[in-house]
Amino acid sequence: MLALKNLRAGYGDIEVLHGVNLEVNTGEVVALLGANAAGKTTLINCVSGLISAVEGQILFAGKDITKLPAHERASIGIIQVCEGRNLFPDMTVEENLELGAYSVRARRYLKETLDSVYQLLPILKERRKALAGSLSGGQQQMVALGRGLMSRPKILMLDEPSLGLAPVIVETVFQAIKRIAETGSTILLVEQNVVKALEIASRAYVLENGNIVMSGKASDLAKDDGLRRAYMGI
Repeated sequence: MLALKNLRAGYGDIEVLHGVNLEVNTGEVVALLGANAAGKTTLINCVSGLISAVEGQILFAGKDITKLPAHERASIGIIQVCEGRNLFPDMTVEENLELGAYSVRARRYLKETLDSVYQLLPILKERRKALAGSLSGGQQQMVALGRGLMSRPKILMLDEPSLGLAPVIVETVFQAIKRIAETGSTILLVEQNVVKALEIASRAYVLENGNIVMSGKASDLAKDDGLRRAYMGI
């Protein structure tokens, strides 16, 4: 579904990614792990077209999209749920969700997709008439996930979905992501909560200072002593 080949990117004269290679197969949940400032958000911003690659290729479903504008990447199914949720607080939950179906492709199936989102995330149906700004942090994250699904993504990229949430709410959010994954969705999960990410991912990459330093099956990485010491505090 997605392949990055020798990807270099950054901001101005500052290079953040130094020749990254990464793959996400159809139907997989792939975790991208790393500390703050490792380059995780830069990587998915580059995939979604919010910043440009300096060098290398981004292949999507076998096609080179390295030069494709961001809005065209969204229209072909590359959807990013940004860190911080970025909801419209004075609009209702349902209005925020409907905005996710802005593309011609997604708008055609708006009611059908909305029903599916409500089945996956029933709290959103309960709160559909509430203003998004009145919700708890966990509920707002559910709205952000649901809005991403409304775009009918071929790949859903989640940027730090557990950021700033209490531990009990983090568990709820990850259960929601697991349910989304069980529908066959392809997910690239950027996350600092290594334990939770490895529980639901099939494979993972570890990014340090703009370089992939480790990759493999999530179950194998969860047992790696170096990773456990560096990221799990074990």
